[in-house]
Amino acid sequence: MATLTIRKLDDSVYKRLGERARRNHRSLEAEVREILEGKANEFNFDRWLEKARELRRRSPPHQDGKTSLDLLREERDSW
Repeated sequence: MATLTIRKLDDSVYKRLGERARRNHRSLEAEVREILEGKANEFNFDRWLEKARELRRRSPPHQDGKTSLDLLREERDSW
């Protein structure tokens, strides 16, 4: 497992993390680990991209055969 050192952490942030850890009955280290793991798993770009591609595949083209991407590009270019 990796080790992470955080320098120059504001004292107020350190204090709030400690308070949060106590409320959750965890050590400060365990609390920070929980926060980091949660945030790291919160957004997965590859999964998001695959869902967007799937939605695009399932979306019917516009009446004139244009896709939503074509329409967005036209709108952007009209500015």
